[in-house]
Amino acid sequence: MNIIRQNPFRILGLTANATERELQRQLGKIKAYTRVGKDVKLDYDFEFIGDFTRNLNEIQEASNRIEQAHNKFLYSLFWFVKNTPFDEIAFNNLKENYIDKAIEIWNKTLKEEITIKNYSSYQNLSTLYLALSTNDDQIELQKLQAGIFLKGKLIHSENLKNLSKLVTGNDVASDAVDISKKFVDEVIKLFKPYLNKTNGISTSDLVSLFNTFPSSIQKYILSKFTEVPISAIENKIEKTTQKRKESSQNADEYAKELYKSSRKDITLLKQLMGTSNLQFQMLVDKFANEILQCSVDFFNEQQKNGIDDNFETNLNTAIELFKLAKSVAVNRQVKDRALENTNTLIEMKKDRVILQAIALLKSVKDTFEANEKQIRRQKKIDELNLRLWEKINWSAVEEDIANSINWEEVNRLLILTLPENNLKKIKESENSKLKNEFLGLANWLKNKSLKNTTISNIINKYKKIPPKLPFKIRSSIITNTGNKPLYNKYIRYIGLRLNVKVTKNTSLTFYLKYLKPDGSINRNSKNSPSCYTLSETQELDTNTSSINFSGWGNADKCTYDIGEHKIEVYIEDYLIYSKKFIVDLAPSEKFEIELKKAEEKLTKIKKTEFYTSEIQAAHFEMSEIQKFQLFRRSTNKKSQISAQQRKIDNLHQKVLSEKEKLIEQQHKIIYRLKSYIQNAEY
Repeated sequence: MNIIRQNPFRILGLTANATERELQRQLGKIKAYTRVGKDVKLDYDFEFIGDFTRNLNEIQEASNRIEQAHNKFLYSLFWFVKNTPFDEIAFNNLKENYIDKAIEIWNKTLKEEITIKNYSSYQNLSTLYLALSTNDDQIELQKLQAGIFLKGKLIHSENLKNLSKLVTGNDVASDAVDISKKFVDEVIKLFKPYLNKTNGISTSDLVSLFNTFPSSIQKYILSKFTEVPISAIENKIEKTTQKRKESSQNADEYAKELYKSSRKDITLLKQLMGTSNLQFQMLVDKFANEILQCSVDFFNEQQKNGIDDNFETNLNTAIELFKLAKSVAVNRQVKDRALENTNTLIEMKKDRVILQAIALLKSVKDTFEANEKQIRRQKKIDELNLRLWEKINWSAVEEDIANSINWEEVNRLLILTLPENNLKKIKESENSKLKNEFLGLANWLKNKSLKNTTISNIINKYKKIPPKLPFKIRSSIITNTGNKPLYNKYIRYIGLRLNVKVTKNTSLTFYLKYLKPDGSINRNSKNSPSCYTLSETQELDTNTSSINFSGWGNADKCTYDIGEHKIEVYIEDYLIYSKKFIVDLAPSEKFEIELKKAEEKLTKIKKTEFYTSEIQAAHFEMSEIQKFQLFRRSTNKKSQISAQQRKIDNLHQKVLSEKEKLIEQQHKIIYRLKSYIQNAEY
C-alpha cells in the first residue's frame, strides 16, 4: 500500500487531527454515498497526489487503521494537519490545485527553529513534498530530499509532542528514535517500487536522504540494506574457502564465481557504507584475500610438476585474479600483497624461457645428486659387510655416479629447450638473479656431464649474445686520483666514467678488465672475479647521467707500467665498451733524465782527450826529426824541429779550443734543462 495515496485519512477525506465526531460524521456520509453507488468528492482528496480507491471495505479498513493512537500518529506523518490559519489558506489553494502557492505559504512560516506556531507547516510541507516526489511514477529527488529533511527536523524537535497531542490528544510519540525508525520503514516501503529503476531512485540515494537524521537512525536504515548482502557475501566466501581447500586445482573457477556473484553486492555496500567504514573494509579485505589465496593455490598446484605447456595460460589466469583482488581491496596491506604477487607473476611471464631452462637444469642436478647420495649410501652399507682384505673400488663408484644420468637424453632436452632464440630471450631478461642461477646450473652441468659438448656450445653461444642494455654510452673519461694527468709520478688509482643516457630504471653488474701494455690482466687473486680485474653493481635510473667505476691501483705508489693500457667493460661476459689510455713520465721527469744525461756528457767531455792520435803522431814525427840524419845540416834540423813544435802546439791549442766550445755548449743545454724543470707544470 502507498502510505500517501492510500492514506487512511485521505480515504476518509479528513486531516490527521480531525476529531472523533468529524470522523464519525464523515464515515456516515461516505457510506451513504457508497451504498447508492454514487462517487463522493471530499475536501482532502487532493487528486494531484495521484489515483486512489475508496469503497466500503477500504473505508472500514481505513477507520480501523487509525483506531490505535500509535497507528494514527504514524499515518499522520504521511498526511496533513490543520492547526493554523496558514494551514487553512494553503489547503484552499491545494483544493484548487494551486500547489506552488500552497508551498509558498507554508515556506514563509518556516524559521530556523521549529516553534508552536509553525510546526504544522513543517508537517504539511514535508508531507506535500513526499507526495509530489512520486508523481507520475517518477521520482523527483529534490522534492523528496526536502520532504525527508523537513520531516526529520520535526520528528527530532521538541514539537513532536505537540504534533502528537494535536493528532492523538496525547503525547504517545514521545520517543523520537522509535518514531524515526517507523518513519524510515514506511519510507522504504513507499519507495521500494522505484528502487534502482529508470527515473527511480538508487539505494545509495535513498539512504543518503537520512544524512541529517541522528547517527543511530542512519545506522538503522543502513542495516536495512546491508545485512542481507553482507551475510550473502560472507556465506559465499566461506563456501569458496571450503571448495578451495578440497580442490585447489579448480581454485581459479571458484574465485571467478565468487567475484561474479558478489560484485553487485560489494558495489552496493561501497556506495552505502563508504570505503572508510570499518565493517566494509573488513568484509572486502576478507573477500579480496580469498580471491588472492585462490590464485596462489591454483598457480602453485599447476606448477607442482614443473612448468608445463599451459604455463602462460595458468599464469595469465593467476594475474587476472590478483588484479581482481586488488581492485576490490581497501586495506593497503592487501592491495600491496595483490600488487606484489601480480608483479611477481608478470616477471615470471617475461622470464618464462629462463624459468623453463632453470627447471630443466635443476631437475638434472637434483636427479644426479639424489643418485649420487643413494649410490654412496649403498656403498657404505656394502663396505660394512666386506671381509678385512676386501675393499670398495671407489674409482668405479665415481664412474657409476657419473653414469647415473642419461646424458644423451639430457642433451636432447637441452637442444629442444635452449635454441639460439631462447638464449637471446634469456640474455635480454632483466632478472639478474635468474640469469646468474641459469649460468651457475649450466656450468655445473658442464663440469659433471660425460658428454658436455652440447652444454659447452650453449654456454659459448650465450656469451656471444649481446645483452639488452637499458642505457646508451655517449662518451667516456679515464679518471685519476686528484684529477691529475696520467703521469707515472701522480698515478695511484685509475678509473673510468661512462657518460650515459638511461632509458629504464635497473640494477646492473659490470665486470671490468684492466689490460697491461703486454695484454695481461691486472687483478688481485684474492678479490678479483675470475678472469676480470673487478666487478661493480650499479643502480641506474632515468636521471642517471654517468656511471663512475671505482679506480684500480695502489694508495702508496704507481703500479702501472709506462705504455698503452686498456679498460674493457663487460656485462654478462659480453664486451660492451673499451677505452685506451697511455701511462707516461711527467715532462719534469723526462727533463730530469735528459739533465742527468747532459751532466754525464759534460763530465765525459771534461775527461775526454781530443786529437790524441794526431798529437801522438806529431810527437812521433818530432822524435824522428830529432834523430841523427847523415848529411843534414843543423840549421835544417832546428828549422824542422821548430816547425814540428809549432804543429804540436797548434794541435794542443785546437784541443783546448774545441773542448772549451763543447763544454760551453753542454752548459747551455744543462741550463736550459734546469730551466724547463723549474718551470714545468708537472
